[in-house]
Amino acid sequence: MKYTEIVKEFENRGYEVALKEFTKNGVKLQGLEIGSGDIRPVLYVDEYMGLGLTVDETVDKMIEVIERSHCPEFSTDDLTDENYILDNCFLTIQRKSDEQFVKRECLDLEVVVRVLVAKDGSYRVPTSVYSGDINALLETAHSHKPDFIVEDVATTIKRLNPEMDVPFLPMWIVSTPNGHYGAVALDYPEVFKEFCDKNGWKQCYIIPSSVHELIIIENGDMIELANMISQVNDTEVRPEEVLGTHAYIYDRKSNTLTY
Repeated sequence: MKYTEIVKEFENRGYEVALKEFTKNGVKLQGLEIGSGDIRPVLYVDEYMGLGLTVDETVDKMIEVIERSHCPEFSTDDLTDENYILDNCFLTIQRKSDEQFVKRECLDLEVVVRVLVAKDGSYRVPTSVYSGDINALLETAHSHKPDFIVEDVATTIKRLNPEMDVPFLPMWIVSTPNGHYGAVALDYPEVFKEFCDKNGWKQCYIIPSSVHELIIIENGDMIELANMISQVNDTEVRPEEVLGTHAYIYDRKSNTLTY
């Protein structure tokens, strides 16, 4: 199955589509822009190519996603309106890249400003379109702190699959209510201070599960953890959602993160 076959099938069904290359977290991906207008849903084709489906079945599945997305009515004026951006901005975290968006360093990673346009829809702010004070925007985005969820693995699994009986494991997951971009907690060390204060820990180890989640454990070997993270990244995490290759250490006394 080829990209062009998918494009042709969409067009045969009356959709306006454009195949483009996008960069996401430093990874180049082939994406389909669907429809017209200022804001259009983008579907990353490679996510569907390995499912063993026919062209018709692949397009059916992609259309299901489009119909659930409810892409909002949106004006390009908001893309550059400073007040709109400041009111709706927040931070996400990713690997360092040369992508030209409003961002700053965080540890050996970078935090990037995104702007909310729908319940689960957002866009990154290109440096070329924002004319305001970049530092002020970064500070404002940081002040819009997510409602982080920190819960043990068994509780998380039970919440997602109520019928499963999972024993307690001494591992805690850091995420957000919608499951998106929870790893940005690395830019909020107070999250780990509150956790260590509650549990009486002097420090904790933080495993970057993906751009969406972190895992907290009390103790670990940095080399063993790095090997485990690399293996999981290679087998379980989409390339564009990989965050790091090593663990981080939070020290309660100094309220700092190191690696």
